[in-house]
Amino acid sequence: MKYEEFVRKSRQKYLRGMKVHVGKDLPPNMSHFERDFDAIIVGSYVDQFGSQLMTLADDRNYKMYSVAILKDERIVNILAWYDESHLRLIDSNIYEGILRLQEYGK
Repeated sequence: MKYEEFVRKSRQKYLRGMKVHVGKDLPPNMSHFERDFDAIIVGSYVDQFGSQLMTLADDRNYKMYSVAILKDERIVNILAWYDESHLRLIDSNIYEGILRLQEYGK
């Protein structure tokens, strides 16, 4: 399935392994978060913790992501929770990102 088709069918904008840029303009309640860096999507809240107990009111859990910080194209840390509005897609090819996540976990 192509990325555009996935977005139309899903409540979730990004997939595990996609490369994104975290913006530098975050709201005041995120003043302690790192900003302005490239990252690999680890997953949404729903990806990581499931959705069996969620209601429609919990739609925000599809829009909150943990990300793997890239420095010199290597993963150096994993952070959460960034809203999808703070992320910008760089590359929708998930293959390379998933390989990097697997290597980081070893």
